[in-house]
Amino acid sequence: MDKILNLIELAKDEINAENYKEAERLINEVLIEDREQVEAWIVKAKIAYYQDSGLSTSYKYLTNAFNAKKSDDDIKSILDAFSFVTSKELKWYMGKALDDLPENNGANELCQFAKKFNDIAKPFLSLFSDQYLVNKALCNAKNEYIKYSITEISKKWEEIERDYYQNAYPNRGKSWETNNEIITGNYRPGKYDFDRFTASANALSGMCTYVSFFSNDECDFDGLISLLRLANIMIERCLSAVGYEVRQHAEDVNDDEGELLYVDYQSRWDIVYLFDDKTKNGFRNSQRVINSEIDVLVKNKKRIELERKQKEREKYWANHQEEYAKLLAEKDATIDQKAKLQARYDEIEKEIEALDMEKYDGSVEMAKLDEMKEELNQRKQEHKKTSILRFKKRKEEKKVISETKNKMNEIDFARIMNRSRFQQQQNEQIGEKKLELHKIKIEIDRCNEILASIEKRYLGE
Repeated sequence: MDKILNLIELAKDEINAENYKEAERLINEVLIEDREQVEAWIVKAKIAYYQDSGLSTSYKYLTNAFNAKKSDDDIKSILDAFSFVTSKELKWYMGKALDDLPENNGANELCQFAKKFNDIAKPFLSLFSDQYLVNKALCNAKNEYIKYSITEISKKWEEIERDYYQNAYPNRGKSWETNNEIITGNYRPGKYDFDRFTASANALSGMCTYVSFFSNDECDFDGLISLLRLANIMIERCLSAVGYEVRQHAEDVNDDEGELLYVDYQSRWDIVYLFDDKTKNGFRNSQRVINSEIDVLVKNKKRIELERKQKEREKYWANHQEEYAKLLAEKDATIDQKAKLQARYDEIEKEIEALDMEKYDGSVEMAKLDEMKEELNQRKQEHKKTSILRFKKRKEEKKVISETKNKMNEIDFARIMNRSRFQQQQNEQIGEKKLELHKIKIEIDRCNEILASIEKRYLGE
């Protein structure tokens, strides 16, 4: 056993020294003696990757390791190896695509591999029953690739942009304007540089989108979002960039009398390429796709954060049952108190509405006034019929009429006073009830504050 373990360690050393043939020889020697050595199959899978045998071969050796497994630790080691060789392969495709710029061969291969990656990995991963471990291994591989891609694409973009603009960073992303100055030693990007720059930037922006295909619940969402925003910047740089070339311009040189002396030929900068509307629309469509991907990532990021907080919360309260029970009891009591206060509040509002609808009756006074008014009219008629010669009687009738008017005035005044007192009493009652409403509203607000506080404590804020 010691010999086998020593051979495995020696094989690992040879891998680190990039002596892959020697590493393979040592591992084959181990497997001849013991084909049930899980670690040996794992090392052989890594060697297969370094010898460019492809992921399928590496997965075949890892399948042999799975068949020889003896413990959960073996399963974890196998899946770790899966993450290792898979992330290495993903990085290789990205590195090749970056090296091939501005050609699209590498980018096309990257796209094709991204599309068929899950189909390659699925048969091997289907061997495992624990989907949590499988998803974790798959996410680890993808996240290593995402991390690598964010760094390398950003570096490549800086290199491409720097080469195109010849370190003219104050004008980064802007085109030099044409002018009529005679040619000097200053560099301006020509049509070849322009085509190379736009092709590279366009391919890079596409790679950013390919990388986003590998997003998962445990990925660097902020990094991916920044990468896609960088892709949009690349497209904007393409749309704002132009190429130049040196062209001869002829100018007539005349004497003071306007006679032609000679033709002066000078070299000047001219723009030689601009995007047509079709090409611009293509870039704009790419930006719309990228913005859509950004929106998806932002939404997924928020969802994952909420789910993570929910899990943390559930875990905390599961370990603090007594505190949770007290919190629920306080919440239930507060809700019950708020419901009672609200019921009383609604009741008082109805009482105020009923009070507001009440009007002073005054029907008794009005009936008495109508009766006295009729009697007064009769006395006035009788007074008119009484002969002026009957002076004493007319005087008595006039006195009765005057007394009746005074009595009516007293009744009407009393009616007005009674109505005023009624209104004053009504306003006082409404005022008292509104004051009670105000107090209840304060208590309801306090209940809301308590409930909000309980919610924050529950959420761990």
